[in-house]
Formats: sequence, structure tokens, C-alpha cells
Amino acid sequence: MGQHEQRGLSLPRHSLVGSSQRALLAKEKHAERLMQDEAVIGVGVGADPADPSEAVVVIYLEEGRPHGPIPAELDGVRTNVVRTDAFRAFGWNERNPHPCRVR
Repeated sequence: MGQHEQRGLSLPRHSLVGSSQRALLAKEKHAERLMQDEAVIGVGVGADPADPSEAVVVIYLEEGRPHGPIPAELDGVRTNVVRTDAFRAFGWNERNPHPCRVR
């Protein structure tokens, strides 16, 4: 266990750290192009739901919006599509964010 066959060779499974670096590079290289699709609301890096030891490029699509083709891989890194409602960062573009106060 912990190994897989590729081209007849027995190779150790890549660590999440190594695959995270590859996924981050793929995300940085392709995010701008992916974000040109109006249905794409975010691009990130996460664990593969099918194999949590592998990182994937996560592409967030706005639920219900038509979108262009989404690649299954970017530079050899799998993609994971997440359909979601529109979102924005907390406190982003707010003049007076209201902090929590504990009394």
C-alpha cells in the first residue's frame, strides 16, 4: 500500500506537500484565464475528495450559471469543480466593518 504503478515502475505516492506545490503552480498559471469565464467565481487549491493525499486545483462555479468547458487537469494536476452560491470575503469593501465585541 502507499505505492502505485505508473509506466511499469513502482513509485512512492506523492506527499500532499509535493502535490500542493504542483497544484499551486498550476493554479497560479491558469487562474487568470479561468476567471475570464463569468461563471467562475474562484480558483484555489485543496485536497482531492477521492484521494485526500493528493492536491487538486479547485474551481468554484456559481450555481445555475452556464459556463465554458472546465479542464479535467491543469498541467497534470486534477481539477475539482465546486458549484456554489456567489460569495465574497468578509469585510471586503466595507467602510466600517463591525467587529465582534465581547463584554
